Amino acid sequence: MEFLPESFKTREAFGIHLRGKNILTYLPPRLSLLVFLRHSGCIFVREAVADLKEIFESSLSFPSILFFFLKI
Repeated sequence: MEFLPESFKTREAFGIHLRGKNILTYLPPRLSLLVFLRHSGCIFVREAVADLKEIFESSLSFPSILFFFLKI
């Protein structure tokens, strides 16, 4: 299945510990969960990240998670 638009896949990626040029570098070949963080410091985002981390660590079938945000 292919859900990502071409413009998203080819857009340059910036961030801490990023080594590749685009988002595809960071996606594993299997199903992945992409999570857009709109406000990285707000309580909602911190709680959501903590919840997803807990689910990911407790379920072997949960997909890999990649968090991203828009650079302004």
